[in-house]
Amino acid sequence: MASSDSFPPEGLSPSEDTVECRLYPLIDQEHETEQELCVRAMEYSQFLKELTCDYIWYHEDLRISVSRSGCVMVCVTFRDGIEDEWYLVSLMCRLTETFADLVVSISDGDGEFLLIEAAHYLPLWLKPETSTNRVFIHGGCVHIIPKPANPAEILHYPVATPTLQQALSLVRSDTHTEASSLIQEAINQKIKQQIHSPHFTHCYVPMRVAHVIHHNRQLVAAAVHAMCDRDVIDMKACRKMTTFPVDKCIMSGVIFTRRLYAQLLREQFQAPRNAGFHHYGSGTAYDLGIKLTCGFEMLMSSLRRPVAAENVSDSDPLWLQFISSLQQKGYFQGQLEGSKLYNELKEKAKYFYKESMVEDNRGPRLIHAECVQHIINDLPVDKHQLEQQNLPPPDSDDWLEITPAQLDHMIYEAQGVTKGAGLDSVVDGMTSFVDHVSSFEGVEFPSDTAGVTLNPDQFMSQLRDMLQEDEEELLSDDDITCSSNSSDEGEQEGEGLLHHVMQQMDKELVGTTMAQSFDHAQEEGLQEQQEGEGLQQQQEEGELRPVDIDFNLVKNLLESYASQDGGAGPTSNILQSMGIKLPEQ
Repeated sequence: MASSDSFPPEGLSPSEDTVECRLYPLIDQEHETEQELCVRAMEYSQFLKELTCDYIWYHEDLRISVSRSGCVMVCVTFRDGIEDEWYLVSLMCRLTETFADLVVSISDGDGEFLLIEAAHYLPLWLKPETSTNRVFIHGGCVHIIPKPANPAEILHYPVATPTLQQALSLVRSDTHTEASSLIQEAINQKIKQQIHSPHFTHCYVPMRVAHVIHHNRQLVAAAVHAMCDRDVIDMKACRKMTTFPVDKCIMSGVIFTRRLYAQLLREQFQAPRNAGFHHYGSGTAYDLGIKLTCGFEMLMSSLRRPVAAENVSDSDPLWLQFISSLQQKGYFQGQLEGSKLYNELKEKAKYFYKESMVEDNRGPRLIHAECVQHIINDLPVDKHQLEQQNLPPPDSDDWLEITPAQLDHMIYEAQGVTKGAGLDSVVDGMTSFVDHVSSFEGVEFPSDTAGVTLNPDQFMSQLRDMLQEDEEELLSDDDITCSSNSSDEGEQEGEGLLHHVMQQMDKELVGTTMAQSFDHAQEEGLQEQQEGEGLQQQQEEGELRPVDIDFNLVKNLLESYASQDGGAGPTSNILQSMGIKLPEQ
């Protein structure tokens, strides 16, 4: 990856369905940067592996590598599994809590997606074009490097885009870079919402399939994708079932994610007649078993010949430096060179070195197929353990079916909409909405934080006084008195003229249909049957009663809402943006 001083590097933004994390540890200048990064990457890999051992990634596992730009890269391609992206955010928070010197920058195809989730609580200056090298994760929290708010902060916080080293130094040393509690809460709430729920069910599968799943549950996702993304060549592989013959089958317990379970359950599939599934019974367990077994067979069809990463030579200088760094860190636990435990640790280090330092062009499907091949060839099958499983009952899949009312509730809850709001809430919300500042970028909802407020009338009055100060000094006391008296008289005359003009306009409107298009305020004790007489009397007298603004607002909104016939429209959209849901009736 090309070197860059910003994140993401210019021209190398992540793809649409990939999230990338850049990990910046604090490295002592006395150590070789690349070798030290390899050691740190291995520490991070072991820590993340412990946290994710029971997690099923939707598309592929974490990819950890050392970048030539001086950081450790952690990437995940999540495709439709958006929960994997936010799970990675939670992992980065826990990682930075454990490694206090670590600073992480994270982005996807949309850029700084953390800011997108907390958009309602961001400072006004923070936009995509001003967020470069300003948003990080450190100490388990999101940090945003602020812009100077006063002249004293200009020497501390950069006005322009900070360099990467400036940004990392500020995040590590300045506690004021930690984002506000509202931003933290919005991101934490999103993480909680996206936590996936596992789904346990029964599948009738060949013993070899149960053996593979027992050793690596992540391969279930690979088999589901192979089934759902199958082509004609994949279907040919299911005619013979050479890798997973269906002669010895057992009822096995399989853990899916809810997304993977729904995909496999709803997938329409008819197995070839000569595949050997004719002795299968009927039911969900048998249907899922057929699809899962064929998915594994399709996965193995992509494995033409074993393809491994480039072998690491023991004379490779970079490899020797990497081993030397591990020895200094105590990785080998004091074991003698050549001992069994020493060789096992060395093989693990060599595997990590190949995965992180040697470029690998294999796709996830081929990597998963190689993993299945390794389990089949190198790990013995414990038939007794697989056959003697006391399976608990499968989880209920009632969550697959939801009613329209439940769907509406989920939408309103996600949008923060108050269902069944009263008419008073409609009036108050609409009044507040009209009072907000708007521009071509949309309506600006002011935050609750105290800021500088400007009274325009007071400001203009003070400005006028400043401009007239010199002139007033030249006037005598009598002139000032006359001037003030004439000014007061002029203001009174102006107000009287305005009132007279308004009265004339009211008289002109009395005889038009405009006067009848609004509902007017009612006097207390006025009966409904007197409305017609009251209007006629107004026309004769040439006067109009005051218009009931709130009543007309609610009336027009309800008429507009009724004309939508339950569909989307301007009234429902405006009210939902204010967190208001009108009652059904």
